[in-house]
Amino acid sequence: MVFLLFFVFKLPSSSLLSAFGKASLVIMYLHQGLQIALRDQGYADTNLRIAVALLLPLLFYLAANHWSVSRALLLGSLSDQKSFLGKFTSRSL
Repeated sequence: MVFLLFFVFKLPSSSLLSAFGKASLVIMYLHQGLQIALRDQGYADTNLRIAVALLLPLLFYLAANHWSVSRALLLGSLSDQKSFLGKFTSRSL
């Protein structure tokens, strides 16, 4: 299933660890809430919960990384924040 994500987003399969490394902060931020929500919904299988708690934040990261606005607002990209805010502050009133 993980390799299907790399096919959809046109990433080489050799960059699997690189993608998890880049998405590590997103994964750390979202995985615990997903684990608890899945457990409360009755998903007792730990392996399933771990897989979902890793893959959904990775999907979120890969999707948010495609647009400069989402990189600026959701991922904290400083260069995208500067270009995003520059569009509003450079206008003369």
